[in-house]
This record gives sequence, C-alpha cells and structure tokens, in this order.
Amino acid sequence: MVNRAEHQKKPLKAMREVNAMKRLDHVHIVKYFGNIIKDGNQGPGMYIIYYMHDTKAAKPSNAALASFAAAQQTLLVDHLLDVRTAVFDKFPENIYILSKYKTDVFKELERKHNVKVTIQADGKSVSIEGTRDDNANFGHSLDKHLKDVFHDFHTIDDRARVQHINDDPEFLETVGLKNNCLVVKHVEGDDVQTAVEPEPLQPATSRQTSCLYSVTLPSGTVCEVKRTDITSLSHDAIVNAANGDLQHVGGLAYAIAQKGGSGIQQECNHYIRNYGKLIEGEVMTSSPGNLSCKKIIHAVGPRWVNGVNHEERTLFNCVDNCFLETEKEKMQSIAIPPISTGIFGFPVDLAVKAIVGAIEQREKKNQYLPQLISLVDNKSDSLQLFETELRQVFDKSPPRKASPVKPSSSIKAGPSHSSSSSGTKTLCCILVEVFFLSVLEPTGGAVAGVSEVFIEEETCKLAIYANSPQDIQRCKLDLDTKLDKAMATIIWKDRSGYAADREFIVQLTQNQIRRLKSEADKLRVNLTVDQRNANIKINGRQADVFKMTEIVSAQLKNIEKGVVEKKEEELVALARQWEYEEDGGQWAKFDLSINKALEDTYLKNANAIYSYETSDGAVKVDIGAMKLRCGGTEINVRRLDLSKPQTTELSLPSTWTKPLDVYGEVTIGAGTPEYTAVETAFMSTLGAGTLDDTSVETAFMSTLGARGNSIIEIKRVQNPTLYKQYLLLRKEVAKRLGRQEDQVETTPLWHGTDVDTVSKITAGKFDRGYIGKNAAMYGNGTYFAKNSSYSAQPQYSHPDARGHRYIIQTRVITGDWTKGHKV
Repeated sequence: MVNRAEHQKKPLKAMREVNAMKRLDHVHIVKYFGNIIKDGNQGPGMYIIYYMHDTKAAKPSNAALASFAAAQQTLLVDHLLDVRTAVFDKFPENIYILSKYKTDVFKELERKHNVKVTIQADGKSVSIEGTRDDNANFGHSLDKHLKDVFHDFHTIDDRARVQHINDDPEFLETVGLKNNCLVVKHVEGDDVQTAVEPEPLQPATSRQTSCLYSVTLPSGTVCEVKRTDITSLSHDAIVNAANGDLQHVGGLAYAIAQKGGSGIQQECNHYIRNYGKLIEGEVMTSSPGNLSCKKIIHAVGPRWVNGVNHEERTLFNCVDNCFLETEKEKMQSIAIPPISTGIFGFPVDLAVKAIVGAIEQREKKNQYLPQLISLVDNKSDSLQLFETELRQVFDKSPPRKASPVKPSSSIKAGPSHSSSSSGTKTLCCILVEVFFLSVLEPTGGAVAGVSEVFIEEETCKLAIYANSPQDIQRCKLDLDTKLDKAMATIIWKDRSGYAADREFIVQLTQNQIRRLKSEADKLRVNLTVDQRNANIKINGRQADVFKMTEIVSAQLKNIEKGVVEKKEEELVALARQWEYEEDGGQWAKFDLSINKALEDTYLKNANAIYSYETSDGAVKVDIGAMKLRCGGTEINVRRLDLSKPQTTELSLPSTWTKPLDVYGEVTIGAGTPEYTAVETAFMSTLGAGTLDDTSVETAFMSTLGARGNSIIEIKRVQNPTLYKQYLLLRKEVAKRLGRQEDQVETTPLWHGTDVDTVSKITAGKFDRGYIGKNAAMYGNGTYFAKNSSYSAQPQYSHPDARGHRYIIQTRVITGDWTKGHKV
C-alpha cells in the first residue's frame, strides 16, 4: 500500500458501476486502491473507492479495471460493507477507569488492531471503526484490560447518609475523583453477557394490588398474600388493628376512620359508652361508613412486652375471634393485616405465625372459615413472611425466592465477558440498585401525619472501581469521613435544658411518639425515644437534625403547656367547684377543664352563657340562671366556693416579701431568725444536737466529717400558687380523715437534687417526670428524707461545676403512716 501523503487521491465511480469495468491486473490494481470510507453525503450502503496514483507504477488500463471488477466484485463489496462502527459500553465503570487513568491502553489497542477509537464524553463507553475481524480482536484485547480493573463494595446502611448521597449528585463523583476511583450505586446480580434492554421500574401504585401468592386449603378456602391498601378492598369484612378505647387516632385505624368517614368513630364511641372498653383479644364489628367493604372488624391486639403476658396466645385468640364474627355474619371474605405490629411493637414474624396458626387450627378442626382470606400489607418483609408461613403450613413447597443476590467477596477483578460488536450500536443493561423499600400507600387522607406517599431508601450499596486495592480502601475511608462530617447527633440528656424537659419526655403518649417518628421519616433522620431513661436521640444530616430538634422541642413545650394548664385546673377545682344535678338529686362535678372554663367565664361575666360540645351534642350553661341545657333537657347547676369559709387560712405567710402574687426566690440574711430556724432544723437532723443548738455551723461540720463544707446561702421560695394548693390539699386530707386541719401531720422533710432540677421543682412542683433520676431504692416515686444527712449525700444532691450542692426543705402532708419491716 503506498503512502497516501505522497500521492494524489482521485475518486472512481460508485460501486454500483464497477461491473461495467474491463479486465485488469489483480496485483497491479491493489497497489492503487487506498482507504475505503463511507461517504456521509450518500445514502445508506453507498461507498466511494479512493485510489492512490503511484508514479513508479503504470496506471492500470480500463480493461484491467473491468476484468478485476468482474472477477472480484462480490469479494470487494463484502469487504467494503464489512467496515462498521461498534460501541463497547457493557462494563461502563471498568471502561471509565481505563479511559480516565490508563488512556495509553486505548492508544495501544488502536495501533495494534488498525481501528479508530473514540472515547465518549462520559468516559464510560468507547466506539470503534474497523472491520468485523478487527473489531472482534479489539474487543478480546479490551476485555483483558477490563479484568485488570479492581472493584469492591461499600454498604451505607443509615438512611440519613443514603439521603445525603441521593440529594448531592456530585458527592460520589467528587470523592471518587479525589481518590482516583469511580463510585456508583450498585446492585448485586449476575453479569449480563448479552445486550438487554433495562426493565423499567414500575411505580409503587402499580404494585399496590398485586397478589403475591395464594393457596387453596382442603376445605376450599383460598388464602392469598396481597400487597394492597386494605381500605380499597370490597371484601365482606376488613380487620382494623384497634386500641381498647376504639379511638382511631393512629396508623391503620386512623386511615380507616379518615377514609370511611366520621360515622365509624361515632359508632365505636356509642359502643364504648354502652359496653365499656375492649380488652386485648376482643373484637367489635361496625358498619363500613364510606368504604367498599361490608363490615369492619375492630380487633384489639396485644401490646408486646417480651412475651411475659402470653401475647402470642392473645393475638391467636384475637384472630380467631375475627373468624367467629365472620361466622356469625355469614361472611364469605375477610382481609387481615399484621395486627399489633405497629405502635404495639409485636414482632412481625411472631404475629404472622399467630395469624396463620389461627387459620390452621380452624382448618384442622373443620370450623368455619370464609371462602377468601386475604393477608394484606404494604411492606415487603411482612408479605414475604406471610407467604413463607403459608407455604410451610399448607403448601409444603419452598418459599418463593427474591431476586438473586450473589455474596460479594473482597476486592476482585472485573468482568470476564467480552463485548460484542455489530453494525448497529450495542444496547447494554446498566443495572439499577434494588434495596429494601418502605412504601406508605395512599389511603385517601392524611395518615399519621404523613401527607404524601413516598419511597424511602433505607440502605444503599456502593461499587468502587480503581486501578489498585489501595485506592479503593482510601476511597472507602474518605466516603465515611465525609458522611460523618455531614451528620449530627442530638442526645437530649446532654442538652442544657434537659432537666426541664425530662418530665415531659416520660409523658409522651404513643400517639405523640408515632407522630414524631413520622416527622423524622419525612426528614430522613433517625429518632429514638427512650422513655424508660427519659431520653431522646436524633441522628442524621445536620440541617435535618436541627429541624427535627425544633419539632421535638415544640412537642415537649405543648406537653408542658398542658401540664401547666392541668395544674391550674386542679388549683381552681380546689377553690371553686362547679357541679350539675343528676337524677335523684345527686350532684356531680364537672370535668376539670370545664370547671375552669366555667369559673373563668363567671369571673368575666356572671350572666354569660358558656357552650361546649360532647358526644351527646351541644351543651349550654346559663351561668346567670344556673341552668344547663342539652338536647331539650334542662338541669340545675351550682358553684361552690370551697375557700370562702376559711379564707384567712389561705393567706400567705407574713414573712414573705413583695411582690406576693408571683413566684420568686428571696435570699435570707445570715443571722436573721428565719435563717437560724431553717439552719437549726437542717443541723438537728444531722444528729449533731437538738433544735436548741446555737452553734449550728459547728454541728454541721462535724456531721459531714469536717471535709471543708460550709453553708453558702439559704433562699426562701415564694410560690403563691403552690402554697395555696398546699393549704387546700391539707384541708382535703383532713376532710378525708375526719379530722381538724391542725391534726393532719405536715412534716418538714428534705430532698437533695441538682442545679438544673431545683428551680423546676420550686417553680412547679415535685413531678413524676423526675422519678428515679438520682435513685429509686424502693421503686419509682418522689423521695424525701427525715434526716438532712441522707439528702446531703452526693448521689442525691449532685455538685455543680463549682462544687455546690442543693437541698430543698419542704413541708409534706404525710397523713397517717406506719413503719414497715423488711421480710
């Protein structure tokens, strides 16, 4: 072949005219044919032949050309049409590493196989131009280099970190480039050897009504496992996982009540008023409201307490009672969710065994079963467990396997299959990672604070590609370091205001906790509420953690507000009591909140009318006429002033200083009678003398072992609300005991605490939220000591940063008491 640069190129006729040529010298003509290219300006399959004119060789005659064409036309056309473009993109990650960090590989292969190589912009695929054989040889050579690329996996199993990766599309690329690696989200599975179109991911809505498995029992009953929204089913009955009060305020119960309408809740309220609350294992059947089913069976499953209350047997009986309801109503179909596995905390696997066990027992005993039993949920783990249990009990066949997952080894080389080439672009499947998904199905209304359906990625597996194992290990460390820096953790016990919040954490209801966790799910943060230890932990991305902290703080503030309001209501009830007359002339007390509302209204306008709603309808209280009207019925109302007969006894102590109507702490001057009285009372209980001692400081030092302690200051707590409440409570105790108030024992006792808690107690009260904080030798409760030496111990009165300890003296209404003896 002559050098193209030295000769003039001249186009011959198109190949469709070659058959008109004459005889030529085969050897001679080959020297004049140069490169054969596809003319982009011509139509498909149209090729132009270029030849190089060699001045040292005689130009072939037309007759020679025609002869050559006649003899070699078929071979020549085949050769021309064999030049093609092939695309190699089957293992894009491996190709990327070569194109990014070993560019000399492609240059070497280009020269070796006489092909033109073009690396695509993303670096994850290459196109080549050459003959079929050259392309194939290139592919085999490339495959050997692809196998030299190392890869390993790195699992991120924290949803906050996964969310950070998902929200920052440049995160993986940035970390990879820094460490000479490529980091991508990966799915386990077999290597793809042929070009396969990727299967589109179906939206969640298309899977909501899929039947995953069914089996026909000997009795003819069909049991099916179904992924669906239970509120959309038209079965004869659907089972609602309810609480004993039949208040549908959370989870599935809330979804059913919202979609079914207010009539469901009203019917349940009516049942509770007439028959009382349900106990665990009991069921109640109601109408379906606006739902498509015919009946709703409200089943009260057990709360899980580690099996100590035989919860599995209770759940078994609960499901059996559901079937009894279907028998009584002659129902032919029923849908059952995994009862008690929500906020009741029942382990899903044990719940599934109990539910299927109830079906099995009725089948064995030839008892009534509906023709169709649908075991439904929208979570993959419970559905898989239902299927597995049904197969083991009734089908005896192995459970259906999920998508195959190959165990990953340590760092290993790349793929062993070579890419194929053809005249058209090869379409290769780039796999998409499939992880555990938690899908919240739409229910027609807001469910548990969740206003929309979302798919939450709990974990992800990253594939890391590099030229060396060292690069991969360095990349893993860098990934974890950067993710750690993006995260934050808030532990409520470590916060400065923890002492104030502690009592409200233990008062969180399960419904409130569920709503907080729902908010945490929206923000993709991890929330742990430990009421046993009165602690809350939030972990996730910094910005999201701070948002969640604000939400939790607002919830605790609401509880605090409720606690304060309840204290106010209790105090009002001790001084003013509103009552209504029942049949037979008996008087009944209004609810505390209504009592306070009536008193507040009365103080503003003694002739006003106060209205409120009850389950029986609207109620109006005519304060001026002292009448209550509801549904055409009118009854008498009265207001009792409990403090009026002994108003003077509710007066504040004369030693208090102004202002008297607000809370305050007043430092008592050393040496004053009040200071000395408190000091003496404190010292005497240390066993160093009597109440008549004058050298109280000496006594105090001796009882503490002369360790350099001293009294720093004594403060008087002026809390008019608590003081009046104390007087009224003493009057209440005296009334119960049938004694005069001065005969009720009120003992000055001691309580040691820490600096964060002392103001909470003095401004509020001794609250159950603090029980067991420092010690609880005889069980949970608020502890007081007769001897100050007991409360002065460091484990009760924790020293602050300055080494100061705090002890409260308080008068406690003890009433009658007796001394116990240890058995």
